[in-house]
Amino acid sequence: MPCCVVKGCICRYTWNTRDSGIILHVFPRDPNIIRLWLQKTGLEGEELEVMVEKVIKGKRTDAYRMCSVHFADDCYIDNGARRKLKKNAIPTIFPLVVTEPDVSTEEPTETSVTSTEDKGKPKKKTSKKRKLSSNAPLYQIVELNPPETVLPPTALPNAPEPCKKWRVVVDQVTSTDPVNPKRFGSGGVTPKAGKKHAETQTSAQMFKAEPETRTEEVQPLLGCRRSFRNGRHSKHVLKMDSGFHESDYEEEEEESFYAESDEEAEGGTQNDEFKRIHEGKKSPVREKKFIVFESCLNKLLAMIPCQAQSECGERVTHVRKSFVGSSVIVKVKCASGHTKTIWESQPRHGGQPLGDVLTSAAVLYSGCSFPKILQMVKLLNLKFIGKSTYYKNQTMYLFPTLNRYWQLEQQSNISRLREKPVCLTADCQVNRPGHLAKYLTYTMMDAETKKIIGFHIQQLLPSYSQDHHENTAFKKSLDDILEKEVNVKMVTTNPHVGIRKVMKDGYANIIHRFDPWHLARTVGNKILAQSKKKHCEILSQWASPIESHLWWSVKTCGENGQELLDRWNGLQYHVLNVHEWYSRSDYWKCRHDIGRSGNSKPVQWIPKGSLAYRRLRKIVLNPSLQKQLKRVSYFCHADALDILHSTCRKYRPRGIRFHKDEMVARTQLAVLDYNRNVQRVQAALKKPNTDPAPKNCAKFTKSRKAQVVKALYECKGQDFILDLLRDVVTLVRR
Repeated sequence: MPCCVVKGCICRYTWNTRDSGIILHVFPRDPNIIRLWLQKTGLEGEELEVMVEKVIKGKRTDAYRMCSVHFADDCYIDNGARRKLKKNAIPTIFPLVVTEPDVSTEEPTETSVTSTEDKGKPKKKTSKKRKLSSNAPLYQIVELNPPETVLPPTALPNAPEPCKKWRVVVDQVTSTDPVNPKRFGSGGVTPKAGKKHAETQTSAQMFKAEPETRTEEVQPLLGCRRSFRNGRHSKHVLKMDSGFHESDYEEEEEESFYAESDEEAEGGTQNDEFKRIHEGKKSPVREKKFIVFESCLNKLLAMIPCQAQSECGERVTHVRKSFVGSSVIVKVKCASGHTKTIWESQPRHGGQPLGDVLTSAAVLYSGCSFPKILQMVKLLNLKFIGKSTYYKNQTMYLFPTLNRYWQLEQQSNISRLREKPVCLTADCQVNRPGHLAKYLTYTMMDAETKKIIGFHIQQLLPSYSQDHHENTAFKKSLDDILEKEVNVKMVTTNPHVGIRKVMKDGYANIIHRFDPWHLARTVGNKILAQSKKKHCEILSQWASPIESHLWWSVKTCGENGQELLDRWNGLQYHVLNVHEWYSRSDYWKCRHDIGRSGNSKPVQWIPKGSLAYRRLRKIVLNPSLQKQLKRVSYFCHADALDILHSTCRKYRPRGIRFHKDEMVARTQLAVLDYNRNVQRVQAALKKPNTDPAPKNCAKFTKSRKAQVVKALYECKGQDFILDLLRDVVTLVRR
């Protein structure tokens, strides 16, 4: 059976035992690497070359191997569930092993303990080498004088101090048994009684070390605790080594790796001053909370004397913990039998732990979903509130607080708008938790302040179309704002047929305009649809430039509908590479370069009279489009609503179904977050001796399919959520 080539290696006795974790690595095929491995074991000269030849000749069966004890952790690479030795790995760990003492036929010079069965019996000598009779002494003194050993740089301290020289008393269970660390271990371990050692089992402790009175300079052994702390198989080495010697030098201070606290992560400073325990009361919202392990709590409780009676003072012997949600109530019993409830982990208001309510509020107000949070705390085995408690707290405390804040926010915004004419921009967002949409949110925004002043959530029913629900949500949102006596003069929406009919029939006194972004996207989609037809492939290059041309025409028309039409209709000449044409208006030549697509690549001119040109001209001069263009001349674009929709996705994650009351609450939370941060300014890059420069970043957009430079804004403020939490605590205390 193969074993490790290193003399005295622990692998000779433990590699094939269960749970040893030791691997026997075969030698590489390269003779130079074989020689290098063997040199590390201490072989030199002719003995080294002879061993190299033996290893090379035995490669067919891999009779010679070296175990994983001698390789450091950095010699391995993780390969799934197993670890693989690197090709350039070199063994560096060779612990000093105490070899078996030679047992002569003479009596030992000193005996520490003898068998109780042999007391009074004469000691007999045996003539057989390496075999003792049952009457032989069980302990023998062995002097440990380690030879010079080449150690790795991490195995020894920088300046070794004098160590005591130890005499080790080795239990000789049988003279032919080697020292097996797996069997004996370190410290006092007694072998089990059995047939094999029935005659010699008398020792109560296997290894004993007794220091001599003299000390001398001794090189510290490699098996010191520091040496193999990070080793792959340090448990075997420590078992073998710790029972033989003890080092007097101080261990090097280990580097401590710990997670930063919030103060350190935010650049704050730690306050090392002691504070009085009862020094004022903090708000439950701002008060710090901790994760406490049960074992650490038990250690603290064990140090507390009896609290039931002042004259008792006995130590606590029994603990009973009761759990209410995320709270724990501790009741203790002392050695005298006194019992008392001494501690609760959370303050209570109205019989409810305050931490349970704050936990529910933190889950909702941070935009998280309770099922995901519950899965996290289960993995952590952390005591947490249940599903019923969470939804009860939502109904009783969280939703009323959030609704009150939203009503105050809405009243504040509307009170400012009553003094002047208002232009509203509106858009809808469909919540799609799966393949089936369940809710539709229609939002109204003030075009001047960019703040949301109203919204309506419509549940989608399969018996009606989505267009019908969109018309209903738009009408209810607008009616709600008009009931609050807001002077609405103009409304900007998408060019939806149903919305146009609602505005024409019910709100004829309000100007209705279209969002140019929706109109440009509609035109671009029509051009892309035509480009998929035969002989019209060239139109795909023009979809993005034509959308940009429509956007530019609306932006530069000066709110003049006829000027907008002239600029838009000039597109039919530009695509033919004709940049001047006859016209009765002031716009008779190209004023901008639309012959380049979004990625700055030149596009191909369309031949006059071709099928692609005829279909493009039909789209450009479509009578319905010409009428709609007159309603986009004010350039009222609801781009800020896209930011709101992005914020809604934070508080209403996709793929999760919410009930309508929770859907309304999370939308209110998203609107509050948006309104508090809508006036953010662009972040500035500050450099010494220069003016601050605005920060920008490049982002890939799906619409343009290219990198677009976008502005970077300052971080959002979330202080309003702390106000929500304080009001929740106030509501609980009532």
